[in-house]
Amino acid sequence: MIILYCGLKQKYLISQIEKFKINEQHVFKFIKKDTHNNIKLYFDTILEDDGEACHIMKNIILRSDFGQILFFNIVSFDGEKITWFH
Repeated sequence: MIILYCGLKQKYLISQIEKFKINEQHVFKFIKKDTHNNIKLYFDTILEDDGEACHIMKNIILRSDFGQILFFNIVSFDGEKITWFH
């Protein structure tokens, strides 16, 4: 599971991330928004490598219309451990 921390343009980012495809398959699916922490967005991915998934998501955001001005962070979560990616 991939968690995106971003407080602004959330609907826009969800749509940009969900429409990304590899070999005609959608790579990310939005799961939920944390009800206690409104900046936390959860995504599932078809990719086995969470590092690769985080890198792809980061590039999707950075290449979007607002990517260069948004403050965001992306982590992977396996149910027990959070892994931060830069």
